[in-house]
Amino acid sequence: MSLFSQSIAEKLKLAANKELAQRYARRQEHAREVQDRRGRTVTVVKVQRSNRSNGLLDD
Repeated sequence: MSLFSQSIAEKLKLAANKELAQRYARRQEHAREVQDRRGRTVTVVKVQRSNRSNGLLDD
């Protein structure tokens, strides 16, 4: 592998790591710590709830 392609590969690897670090930081902004029933601390990152349905009124 030539020096040129090696430097490109290193730059791509650094860019990917930087993107992952940014994603992780964004995720941690929304994270919160709660305690479960046993009293252990759990980090909740994101909770999405769908609309609740009883199944009878849906079309």
